[in-house]
Amino acid sequence: MNHTGQLMKEQILGKIRSRTAEVAIIGLGYVGLPLAVAFAEGGYPVTAIDVDMEKVEALRQRRSYIPDIPSERLALLPDTVFRSVGD
Repeated sequence: MNHTGQLMKEQILGKIRSRTAEVAIIGLGYVGLPLAVAFAEGGYPVTAIDVDMEKVEALRQRRSYIPDIPSERLALLPDTVFRSVGD
């Protein structure tokens, strides 16, 4: 790896360690939503993206549509860490 590549690697690893790396999850179904919630609960800023505006609006209101993710769990996520957007 060249010098520039090494610097980029260290910058990325630094963001991961400090939990400032921004995470985007595309598709908020049975895999995407739990993944997005796990990253947000881990302290990473998450942008959750889906084309289904009903899902996006439900998440904005912290209402879950996936049985494995109760709405109470979504309610604990601050807007500064977890935001949902549509297309």
